[in-house]
Amino acid sequence: MTRYRAIFAIGFALAAAVGALGYKIVRTAPAPIESDRKTWTRLAWIDRSGSLTDSIDLPGHYTAPRLSPDGRSAVLTRIEPGASEIYSLSFATRQLTPVSVNRPQPRFPVWSPDGRQFVYSSNGELIVQSRVLPARPFSRNVPEDWSSDGRWIAFTAQIGDKPNELYVIDPDTGSSAPLLKSQGEASEARFSPDGRQIAFVWNRNVYVAKFPLPTADPLRMSDQGGHSPAWGPNGELFYISAGGDLMASNRPLFRIAAVSRPEYQYRYGGYCVVKDGRLLFTFLKQP
Repeated sequence: MTRYRAIFAIGFALAAAVGALGYKIVRTAPAPIESDRKTWTRLAWIDRSGSLTDSIDLPGHYTAPRLSPDGRSAVLTRIEPGASEIYSLSFATRQLTPVSVNRPQPRFPVWSPDGRQFVYSSNGELIVQSRVLPARPFSRNVPEDWSSDGRWIAFTAQIGDKPNELYVIDPDTGSSAPLLKSQGEASEARFSPDGRQIAFVWNRNVYVAKFPLPTADPLRMSDQGGHSPAWGPNGELFYISAGGDLMASNRPLFRIAAVSRPEYQYRYGGYCVVKDGRLLFTFLKQP
């Protein structure tokens, strides 16, 4: 009997060790999007006709610009080999300032509606200020948007090699719920300015649904594939078609490759709608 107890104890310890290792693996942040420090980023302001109205060239890889509630600045993520940082860009001074959060691998910040704080991802955890939100366990969690009433944060969760899923979480209580009743790859959720709708990518197409969710019958917006939805200040929905056109109210505005020039490339999630109606894009220049 003693021998069997010893064998059981060893087996239990081994299973716990394997489980801990698995947990560590899935909580590890994904590899950097771009691994070459010689990359340059062009921040480009583009109007609805596709004309470049202003730009800033920065050494390094910056991505995922998110507009502040007052429209005077944006936060971006700088990606480096094995590291990432959050920066703030002032539109008035055109200066980038690093934002210290004292957390490893901070990335993809999203402003709160009052502009006093933001939620971001750190090693797969959702962080508001220094507080860890109780998001989906055993997963890599990435914030997507914060509702205008401050009640909900939408985020993407990935567990291992399973498809991404969308959830919403109450930042005050920590309670969370799935965004969709149906299965499938889902990401890039964006609340409308009035908080009554939410746009997202589901199975490689852009959909819109009434909020609150979950819903089983969202409205499909893109015809043959689309991604990167974004709302304008007046409630107009933008997204990028599978063919690379910037769409607004389901009408093509311009081909993104035509305004970025051959040496620069657009990457997913690299634009936002500015308060004056222009669009702020991030284009990467390969070394």
